This record gives sequence, structure tokens and C-alpha cells, in this order.
Amino acid sequence: VDVCPDATIYVLQGIGKDSLDIFKKRKLTPVITSLEMWQFYKKHKIEGVKPVIYIETGLNRLGFREDELKKLSSKDLKSFSLVMSHLACADEKDHFMNARQLENFKRLKEKYFNELPASLSASDGAFLGADFCFDMVRLGAAMYGINTAPYRENQMKNIITLKAPVLQIADLQKGEFVGYSATYRANTNRKIAIVSAGYGDGLPRALSNVGKVFFKTGLKWEEARILGRVSMDNIICDVTDVKNLQVGEFGYFILDEYTLDDIARDAGTIGYEIVSNIGKNERFIKKYVLSAR
Repeated sequence: VDVCPDATIYVLQGIGKDSLDIFKKRKLTPVITSLEMWQFYKKHKIEGVKPVIYIETGLNRLGFREDELKKLSSKDLKSFSLVMSHLACADEKDHFMNARQLENFKRLKEKYFNELPASLSASDGAFLGADFCFDMVRLGAAMYGINTAPYRENQMKNIITLKAPVLQIADLQKGEFVGYSATYRANTNRKIAIVSAGYGDGLPRALSNVGKVFFKTGLKWEEARILGRVSMDNIICDVTDVKNLQVGEFGYFILDEYTLDDIARDAGTIGYEIVSNIGKNERFIKKYVLSAR
């Protein structure tokens, strides 16, 4: 809000008693998802703010069902600035649900909100074609470089770098074990690095024994496999083949060569979950870099 004071900020989870004060202070725009929330908002309207209404079209999550829309008065129906819904299967281009939800959305919009601007698609829906874009597309994951349309080559660039310092470098003797529960045993003499990041920082524990850390001590990136369990604050990785690595240098968990989609694949999850979890620990130092273009 402070960076871009004229921006309209939509809060997709809506509004309630616990959040009313911040909505008023920041002039946030709530997305109304139910009759109960609408009744609450009518009692606590925010001056200068016209809310959005969210309608259910097939995802069966949040949103007004048609029997609830029928209960809104003509005055209620004219109280909103935008009508929106959300696609369930937009990451699968030919899934039958896309056409089904598009038809439902068009029908409900024409019947109840014919003159309102509309928004149906998030990042993945934007790649389904112009019919799904309406007046606004809610870009989210794609802005971070996640491939939200996996049926085609990723057209988005990675914008995230996640790094943490090396705390210690040590020799690991053949036959020795690594980490909690001793899930890794060295079959040869190795060199290990302990890097200051773990599941407390949002790195998936599923990266244990399969994830990667990258180091650049020369002209190219060197890959180091994670050994043993990911701990709360540390990971241990095999740096036997990383030449001239020093304590205090950085290991990289996300970069252009190993993107959110790559780390998600190794963790058996999706890029959305990774980007939602990283950086919540207060010890994270976040730096936002403006593009040169």
C-alpha cells in the first residue's frame, strides 16, 4: 500500500470481524464469498470501497451458489464492482471442467451481473485463450516464474533467488552417518557443508536425500546433493566435487538454473507450495531488485 498508494488491493479471502480494522485503515477491497459475509459487510461498509462478489462455478470451494444469488436484492446486485470465480483445472488445457466452468460463469454473469466487469482466470487460465480472460486476469504464480501451463514450454522467467551461508565444512569418513535418523551413510570418504537453512525456513523436508544445493566458486555452478534429513535450521550437502568452497560463501536453493518448478519436482510437490512457504521465518533477509528493463 505504501509503495503504490493508488493501487486497488483485493483480498480474496474476504472480510470479517477480525480483519475489519485493517480493511478500513488500508482501504482494502473485500471479495465477498457468502451471504453471511455480505450481511456483515453491509453493517460495516467501508467508505469509498466497492466490494467484489465471488460466485461458485464448479470448484466447490468459496463462493455464492445460485440459490444464494437468488436471495440478493436488485440493490445488492448493484453494490459490487466486479464479479469473479476461479477455475479448477486450468493447468490441463483440454480438461472438460474448463469449458463447463466458462459456460457456468457466462450464464450467471449474464443473469445476475450483466453490466459488471468480470474475472475468471488466474495465471493458469490466462493461457487457455481470450475467452477465459474477460476484464481482469489475476496473475499470481506465473509472476514468480512458475510454469502454470505445464502442457507447454514455460514462457515465464524465474525471478527468485534463495540462498543461505555455509556455516561449516567438514570431512565425512566412509561408513559414517548423516543427520537425524541416520538416513544416509557414506560409502566413500566425502566432504560435507552445513548450510544455514531448513524446514523452519520453508524448505520442504521431502528434499531429504534428494534435494540439491548449488555453489559457484569458479565460472560455473556446481551441484551438491542434500545428504540426510533436512533439519529445522540446517541442511547438510555433499561438496566433495565443489572446489575451493569456503565457510561464509552461499549455497543456492532457487536460482535460474534450478527454479521453483525444479525444487518442487524434487520435493514431490508444486511450485505454488514452495513459494508460499519460503521466507516466513523472521531471520530471512528479503531484497527486492527492480528490473533493469
